[in-house]
Amino acid sequence: MLIKRVVSGGQTGADQGGLFAAANAGIPTGGWIAQGWKTEEGPNEGLEGLGLEEHPSANYAARTEANVLEGDVTIIFGKPSNGSNLTEALCKHHEVPWMRVVVTGAGAGAGVPVKGEVVKVVKFLADTARALKTSKLTVNVAGNRESVNPGIGEFVEQFMEQVFVALK
Repeated sequence: MLIKRVVSGGQTGADQGGLFAAANAGIPTGGWIAQGWKTEEGPNEGLEGLGLEEHPSANYAARTEANVLEGDVTIIFGKPSNGSNLTEALCKHHEVPWMRVVVTGAGAGAGVPVKGEVVKVVKFLADTARALKTSKLTVNVAGNRESVNPGIGEFVEQFMEQVFVALK
């Protein structure tokens, strides 16, 4: 398996979808969550069971940067928003390879991920591993929260499950 670990900031939506998919596939998970175990639904200390650690700052931007730096690569899911644009900017600033998967349609979870998009992500991960001269990557999964893109958590979970199967 090309992926050694999946990290995220624990926010509702894309972050949690990536963590759940990895945990279901037996891939170690972790990352940094804003101080107070902050999510848009309130504190979620249950995410500690997925290896998340509480960041010293309650600021989402600080934990976003910590997760970008924790990962060898970042996959950003969803439409441009304040959070996903910040993640992209931090990847560029720190020269961390990144890819955006645009999720469109009537609710991100409305359908099964498009196989062609899964293939693009698998290729991106394989190409990045070769470029970094590593056989295992830590992948930061980021993107829209549920309130910005309803259904995206379920979509990302299904999408990443397909990526993991393709990488076996």
